[in-house]
Amino acid sequence: MWGKHWILLSKKKGNTMDKKKLIETMEGHLRTFDQEIQKLTARAEKAGTEMKADLKAQLKNLRVQRDQTHKDLAALKEKGEGAWEKLRGGMEAAWRDLKHGLDKTVDRFK
Repeated sequence: MWGKHWILLSKKKGNTMDKKKLIETMEGHLRTFDQEIQKLTARAEKAGTEMKADLKAQLKNLRVQRDQTHKDLAALKEKGEGAWEKLRGGMEAAWRDLKHGLDKTVDRFK
């Protein structure tokens, strides 16, 4: 579903990704994530009552995770070149969790 643009954050062609590239990559991922959330929201509006309630609850959880990921990204932007390395692992983990949650929701409501 995600295609090739959902690359691993820490590696690209065998090299560690620099701070600027990581931020650009995450911002792109989050924009695409928001588009997927919009699609699921539209699907929820058309769903039956029970499925609609369940999907809306899942979307609410995903939005909370997405908001936290945005906050983490903002914190990452503020850090100096040396300190950001420590935050990168957390950013990568947050992204994996967010993507996994969306994948799970999409699969559940196909």
